[in-house]
Amino acid sequence: MSTISFAQKNVKASYYHDMFEGRTTSSGSIYRADSLTCAHKSLPFGTRLKVENPNNKNFVIVEVTDRGPFIKGREIDLSYAAAERLGIIEEGVAEVKMTMLPEYKFTPPIFFDKNALCLTDIKPEKECDGIYDINEILYTQK
Repeated sequence: MSTISFAQKNVKASYYHDMFEGRTTSSGSIYRADSLTCAHKSLPFGTRLKVENPNNKNFVIVEVTDRGPFIKGREIDLSYAAAERLGIIEEGVAEVKMTMLPEYKFTPPIFFDKNALCLTDIKPEKECDGIYDINEILYTQK
């Protein structure tokens, strides 16, 4: 298990250009614009991050699957779907709050709601049918 020097910090985020669709990422997975993934320069592949837009309070949970961005001053490159949910498509680059989520050594069943805005250990009866505390939500690692 790695030790990371932050729990939460504000960073500049950008998102992948559509020319990367279908290309192999540094982790070996295929980049898909509709997936909730990101690139980070140093975090281990599989690390899960909560990324929040402080301007509108929208957030997503993404998984690190690639390396980058390679432009000075930017710390995270989001998939198109993640950037869209955060509302930063028109800006292109935005200040976001990035929080590393805890790792667990078990693999419970995980379900995403249709908007991928919450994770639960049981399938919701209807789309996001409750309010979930981020610290009580279960996450998995590969």
